[in-house]
Amino acid sequence: MVSNPYRIFKEFELDALWASPSCTTHSDARGGRPIDQDQDRATPWCVMRWIEACKPLYVFIENVPSFVKWGPVNSRGNVIKSREGETFHAWVNAIRALGYTVEWKVLCVADFGDPTTRERLFVCAVRGKRRIVWPNPTHSKDPDA
Repeated sequence: MVSNPYRIFKEFELDALWASPSCTTHSDARGGRPIDQDQDRATPWCVMRWIEACKPLYVFIENVPSFVKWGPVNSRGNVIKSREGETFHAWVNAIRALGYTVEWKVLCVADFGDPTTRERLFVCAVRGKRRIVWPNPTHSKDPDA
């Protein structure tokens, strides 16, 4: 059950928001099965509700790299290739419309000390004139990569 952010925090009370929306319907690891869980595909929009309600200074969102391909699906539940990324970019623009600067990168988490070589997408958003500073790898074999 998703809590109502308006009942939990006052505006500007939350400094940072970390979100990891459900990724099973965006993941390549799902074995190519059709995407048929509309509610799971909607969870990133729930993050918008928290951003709008709390107006945190910083927002961090972690997901699978293929999340950037989030787009409309056809009647069989497959993403329409010609519209890949359309919904992702609409979602990013909605965050920007709330006064945030938004950037995203795919990072190999092993380069930062995680015991897996899995790549993850990180979306960072900052409110106001702040800038986003990405960390330097701490465990990379090639720190200049």
